[in-house]
Amino acid sequence: MPNRFDEVILIAEDFADLPPGTASEWPLTAEGEYHVVDRRLGRWTQATIHHSWTQRNSGNWKVLPVAGRRVMAHATVAIAGPPMLVTGERWWGDYAVEMEVRPLSFEGACGVIVRYQNARCYTAIRLTHGLVALLHVHHGSERRLATIGHPFDVDRFYRVRVECEGAHLRVYVDGQLVLAAIEQEYLMGKVGLFAQVPTYFANVRVTTSQAAQEAAAKRAQIWTAEETTLRATMPRPVLWKQLSTAGFGTDRNLRFGDLNGDGRLEIVLSQRIDLSSDNYPTINCITALDLEGSVLWQRGEPRVGFRPATSDNCLQVYDWDGDGCAEVIFCQDLRLWIADGRTGEIIHSVPTPRSRLSAAAGGRPFTRILGDALCICTLDGEPRARNLLIKDRYANIWALDHDLNVMWHHECTTGHFPAVYDIDGDGCDEVMAGYAMLDQDGSLLWELPLDDHQDAIAIGHFDPTRPEELLIGMACGEAGFVLTTSQGELLAQHHLGHVQKLVVANLRPELPGLEYAIITFWGQPGIMAVFDARGKMLSSFELVPYASALTPVNWTADGRELLFLSAHPTEGGLIDAHGHRVVMLPDDGHPFYCCTALDLTGDGRDELVVWDTEAIWIYRADAPLPPGRRYHPLRPPKYNESNYMAQVSIPHWEEQ
Repeated sequence: MPNRFDEVILIAEDFADLPPGTASEWPLTAEGEYHVVDRRLGRWTQATIHHSWTQRNSGNWKVLPVAGRRVMAHATVAIAGPPMLVTGERWWGDYAVEMEVRPLSFEGACGVIVRYQNARCYTAIRLTHGLVALLHVHHGSERRLATIGHPFDVDRFYRVRVECEGAHLRVYVDGQLVLAAIEQEYLMGKVGLFAQVPTYFANVRVTTSQAAQEAAAKRAQIWTAEETTLRATMPRPVLWKQLSTAGFGTDRNLRFGDLNGDGRLEIVLSQRIDLSSDNYPTINCITALDLEGSVLWQRGEPRVGFRPATSDNCLQVYDWDGDGCAEVIFCQDLRLWIADGRTGEIIHSVPTPRSRLSAAAGGRPFTRILGDALCICTLDGEPRARNLLIKDRYANIWALDHDLNVMWHHECTTGHFPAVYDIDGDGCDEVMAGYAMLDQDGSLLWELPLDDHQDAIAIGHFDPTRPEELLIGMACGEAGFVLTTSQGELLAQHHLGHVQKLVVANLRPELPGLEYAIITFWGQPGIMAVFDARGKMLSSFELVPYASALTPVNWTADGRELLFLSAHPTEGGLIDAHGHRVVMLPDDGHPFYCCTALDLTGDGRDELVVWDTEAIWIYRADAPLPPGRRYHPLRPPKYNESNYMAQVSIPHWEEQ
């Protein structure tokens, strides 16, 4: 009797479209934290990443000819992750997936994935030396639905089949039913394969019934109709500027500032060279560009084909001397420099602070720090910011006065970029470095006992039901998303993987207060979640398996904000808090390696800036601004830019 699942073939994969030797060569670095890195291999997408994996230069996954056919081979031992390839549609419900699996080692596990929600939430069939296990995986927890002993060896392929029918799951090995269970949380999702050890996978088939295919298509149509309706209400992006940066372009290390005092923003591009690792970079070239694409000046020697930055370039653009023209402040050659923004000529220079021995810093190869990040702040109580924070990669932070003399030093797990805010209202900023809250004199006020390091910090009045309360939201890597009071009292913590980026904005105008949006990277990248003002989760989804700068965008100018996922013409776009792609950039050949959004014209609405090392393209909304008062959200100053800064957008209206 024919199996009802075999009425429709969804996938028949023999890897014939991938020539032998094809390998996954995605970088196992932080490049994908804020750059678009293509992680596809044919119809498959690598859903996990970890810096501990070996085979960095040749890829974990390879297509091999074996016994007259092609197989997808996982080629190394990799405990973290685990390495995972997925394919299919999120709308698939009832289906059967079948593949041949040959473990080549029993130092770990391999197997099949069904009902994939994201790389931390799925159902897995795990094969080890003497066991088949059916598992429910949910954000770090693992629940065994069923297990059975089975004597696998390394000398043959095993045909593994999984049937998903509603909440019922059945597992077959070589045609024999070995496991059955009920799992009611995941009723739809993609399929995949995973391996922590060398493993061959061959002849993957996904089949379904006619009725199940129609039901999945209906779910997809409903979602597409929702997106189509939402897009019809949105202004379209139209190309405004197209600038060439061939020969001196950069990765996600653009800065913006008014260099010549004419009231318009200019662009500063920087390039760097990593000396021994991304812990020790030095800037090799800085180029100033106006919005017409004219080079205003250039310091240093530009390079082409450089390695993408996997940390900040130590550079900011700020009117340091208060003359109305921004200076360029940067680290190079173990010195801190201030250059005239109009000409690039050096105004002032001092040696960087001396390195401090620290286990977190991994030794001290240079007696002075090369510089990891700069942050402008107010520590002296003056009306305008005239102090500077400088840090090494992970262990030390120094405060400098207006003459660049060291005021104080603090050692802690600094994280990537400090946050400054006048919490006690005395006219001086407090400094949050990592999990340590410091007073303006560098004295420790309190410190959170959290693991890993923070990747982004947001401080502000985010909950209108408690207007006097300051809240601190943090992206804390493996410690997850954390929300505290300004005194360090924990309000919420969500373990969702390695939380990399954080946005605070009015993403759900129908709800009181602001929302927090996060996205993950290391381990299981691209998982997004949105929380309310008190840290309650509102939604979670995975759109692409890489991170994003996740910039808030004032696109409709009506008080709601969107999130800039990426400029990719099909995988990116501006998304809402539910994961709808509500604005897509045209497929016109624009660069999409990097992106950001900011108001370049002063009208309150953001432009979309997209670029790679060869060009910068800028898009504007094609609709007029709404009449009456104008929505002009308050953002952190552009002079404190970082790939690791939290993106905060506070609602604000201006009368016209």
